[in-house]
Amino acid sequence: DGGTGGLIGNALGGSVENSDTAGAVSGTDVVGGLIGFNRARVENCHSDAAVGTEGSTGDYVGGLIGANGYREYFANDHTVKGSHSTGKVQGSSRVGGLIGYNSSTSLVSNCHSTSTVDANGNKVGGLIGYIYQAEEIEGCHHTDGSVSGGSIVGGFAGHVDSTNIIKNSYSKEDVTA
Repeated sequence: DGGTGGLIGNALGGSVENSDTAGAVSGTDVVGGLIGFNRARVENCHSDAAVGTEGSTGDYVGGLIGANGYREYFANDHTVKGSHSTGKVQGSSRVGGLIGYNSSTSLVSNCHSTSTVDANGNKVGGLIGYIYQAEEIEGCHHTDGSVSGGSIVGGFAGHVDSTNIIKNSYSKEDVTA
């Protein structure tokens, strides 16, 4: 459970609301503009931080949250609502403009990213790099920033493993693999 974040490294419960970050955030793995590793409710937050890993070799990197949830046996509320990211995001795998890795029946709603995402590995997305067992993604989008990665790259999500529903969401940008 190690993480590096512009505001919090590991948020293991409770809530983070109406918070902002800017500047630069870097680490090895599990790096986020606001929170590195999250098991808390996040609402109305924003990150304009440039987020990256040393030598772009790290995994679980997101403009707002590096890893959200991470495994189904954590019962905390990892809902992310009304939040956005705008800073450049760089890493290797499981890299997203908003969230690098989203798991564990997490609800993500009314969020967006305009971050440019640049990764050299796989599971790279404009909004979320890797979605695993997420309950619902609703009313979210990625626009303006480009998305590039080695493989499994998507304008909205790089890889969707077992999501119940993605609705009213979209992406508008250049995507390169």
